Amino acid sequence: MSYINNNFNMDTAGDDSSEFIENTVSGETIQTGSNDDTIKNTANNVSINSGAGKDSISNSGSHVTINGGSGNNIILSYDDEDVVIIGGADNDVISLNGGAKNNSVYYSAGDGNDTVYGFDTNDDLVIDSSYSTQVSGSDLLVNVGTGSIKLVGATSLSTVKINKTLVNPVFITLTEAADTYVNELNNATIEALGGSDNIDNSGSYVLINGGAGHDYIKNTEEATWATLNGGAGNDYIDNYGSNVIIDGGSDNDSIYTYAANVTVDAGSGNDYVYNTGSKVSITGGEGKDTLKSYGANVFISGGAGDDSISNGGGTTESSNVTLDAGAGNDTIYNGWNTDVSVNGGAGNDSISNVNGKYATLSGGAGSDTIVNNSADVTIEGGTGDDSISSTGNNVVFVYSQGDGSDTIEGFNSYSTLQIGDGMGIYSKEIVNNDVIVTVENGTITLKNAGKLSKVNIAGTEKYNWSMNSAGTAAVYGNAQETLITVSGVKSISGISIRDKIVTVPASVLNAKNVTVSDGYTLTTSGISAPSTTNAWSLSGTNANYVQTTTAGYTLSSDGKSISYTPNSSKTLITVAGVKSANGISLNGKIVNVPAAVLNGTNVTVSDGYTLSTDGAKPSTTKAWSLNGTNANYVQTTSAGYTLASDGKSISYTPNSSKTLITVAGVKSANGISLNGKIVNVPAAALNGTKVTVSDGYTLSTDGAKPSTTNAWSLSGTNANYVQTTTAGYTLASDGKSISYTPNSSKTLVTVAGVKSVSGISLSGKVVNIPASVLNGTKVTVSDGYTLSTSGTAPSTKNAWSLSGTNANYVQTTTAGYTLSSDGKSISYTPNSSKTL
Repeated sequence: MSYINNNFNMDTAGDDSSEFIENTVSGETIQTGSNDDTIKNTANNVSINSGAGKDSISNSGSHVTINGGSGNNIILSYDDEDVVIIGGADNDVISLNGGAKNNSVYYSAGDGNDTVYGFDTNDDLVIDSSYSTQVSGSDLLVNVGTGSIKLVGATSLSTVKINKTLVNPVFITLTEAADTYVNELNNATIEALGGSDNIDNSGSYVLINGGAGHDYIKNTEEATWATLNGGAGNDYIDNYGSNVIIDGGSDNDSIYTYAANVTVDAGSGNDYVYNTGSKVSITGGEGKDTLKSYGANVFISGGAGDDSISNGGGTTESSNVTLDAGAGNDTIYNGWNTDVSVNGGAGNDSISNVNGKYATLSGGAGSDTIVNNSADVTIEGGTGDDSISSTGNNVVFVYSQGDGSDTIEGFNSYSTLQIGDGMGIYSKEIVNNDVIVTVENGTITLKNAGKLSKVNIAGTEKYNWSMNSAGTAAVYGNAQETLITVSGVKSISGISIRDKIVTVPASVLNAKNVTVSDGYTLTTSGISAPSTTNAWSLSGTNANYVQTTTAGYTLSSDGKSISYTPNSSKTLITVAGVKSANGISLNGKIVNVPAAVLNGTNVTVSDGYTLSTDGAKPSTTKAWSLNGTNANYVQTTSAGYTLASDGKSISYTPNSSKTLITVAGVKSANGISLNGKIVNVPAAALNGTKVTVSDGYTLSTDGAKPSTTNAWSLSGTNANYVQTTTAGYTLASDGKSISYTPNSSKTLVTVAGVKSVSGISLSGKVVNIPASVLNGTKVTVSDGYTLSTSGTAPSTKNAWSLSGTNANYVQTTTAGYTLSSDGKSISYTPNSSKTL
């Protein structure tokens, strides 16, 4: 039977038939059966156990452990380093050729007569019991018990390192009870037997067998080249020494190792292994093991069971590590590490890679979950329906025929999906932004990868898109057949098909109508549908209501085509005679023109529409105002806008004024009022002049009329009868004017020769002069008048009177007044006497 692999879980090999095995995968464990097997290994970090039979083993990998088992084996190791070779029982031939260096050859008593070719100063010979040496020609013969190992040509070397040899070993046997033992001797063998023992070792080249019981074995930093066997029971092994072999044995063991060049076999049971050393090999064996390592150049094999394997973490970098989980539903964590190889093996495994660059992650068989957040990683889900999530760049996802239905989250423009060896045949389609890649009966779903401008797939696509020779259509098919033609596009970038539906992205549209072959429909993504907006804009004094359509694409209701609508504009309404378009609005067929845009001109609108406005209407007021001595009744019109009864236009009325009535000859317009055609001029407005009014109007006034009074007044000895007129206004009988009469006085009658006017009266043309005003003088009256008086007339009497001796006959006259016969005067006769 032959096994030639580059992804083969060798743990499954090893029946009783002869086998030919060729391995190229790091981290593998190769176990063969009892026949004569041929094994060829070229990978690093590999463990080879050839079992019984005459086996032929060829190795060029580093950090490899080879155990030939029983039988006359031929072991060839070349171009390698750090290889451990155990020939096993019977007579083996070991050849270290080419660039092989730093190799260790183990020999135990009873192993037969072995021959080693190519042994060098960099190599070690490890003997587990006493020995002796002898020179045989150019060869060095090392005798161990009844057997020997020959180092061909070794006598020519400057040194031969057998420094791991247990010379004169000390054999220490403890009891079946729980022993506590501290060993400081080199080359000792400690048999702990039964019981839960506590052993502290600081000696080198020491073999410790814990035996049965729950043992605690501590191996210090000084204790190098030791072999620690826990035996049965839940053992606790704490190792600080380098170049140590640890075997946990059966049951649930806890193993801690902190040194380099250590080999750990946890054995059966649910074991816990913790390592910080480099160049370490860890095998979990059967059971649910927990294996944690923080060292470089480490090989970990989980073995059977649901294991938990953790490598590195935090800021600790662990490079050149191989993690082989083996069978079971394993959990594997790799953190902060480079150049790590992870193989989940059989089972539904969970693999997490955190900050682990240059890692190779293989899920193996089963439905695995793989999470990666690192760059430069290769991920292979293996067989089964795997779920993969990645946030790193430069990640290669490998899918081979028969791998099942896998899902990948986080596939980006820096990712690559490799189909098989990169030449596998596939087809792809986009569904709800997912890229579905089909390989025979399996699929890979790249979640949301349909949004990427490009999906990198290494393989051969069964059908693909290409542009026709004219560059006007996208064609889906191959050289032999055309399945679909999409006309009217400029590129194939992003075009995809799913279930008879062709998705055409916006980036390939070419400002043309798009059609598709019969039997298919179209859908599109990222396009802008044509949009239409209506808005007002000003051109000169015209406000235009313009309908603007932006270019866009519309998918037909049946999905058969995508129509293109170009940019366009159309004037729907024009409002003429405005200064701005701001605020103009349309409600149905009515255009509202706000006051702010009116321009002092008439406004009109396109046919089929009417206008409305909140612009101020023209208003007319009438009021009196004074201009000099004229009161004008003025009609004033303020500017405004009037909507026509049919709503077709808005007329503009400018500011204006007009004199309706003028009242001349006044000093104020205050209080002047109009009632019908009658202008009332209040007294306060009259100005001592004549007042006139415009034709067609008459006047009224409450101004005082002129008044006349007659009265006597004394001026010296003249009594004057004076006529006095007070100023006033007289309305003409026709109401056309108001005449003004000023103040005046006039003497009508003068009576001369009186001393008072008291009691003087006039009756008709007769002036009566009472006696009290007579002044002992002549009284006269103005022409046209006569006098009367009550004054006493003069009287005369004659009488004798004696004056001395004279008797005088004296005529005596008493003073008095005499009215002339014509009544024109009153004469005065004074008192007098006259001797007759």
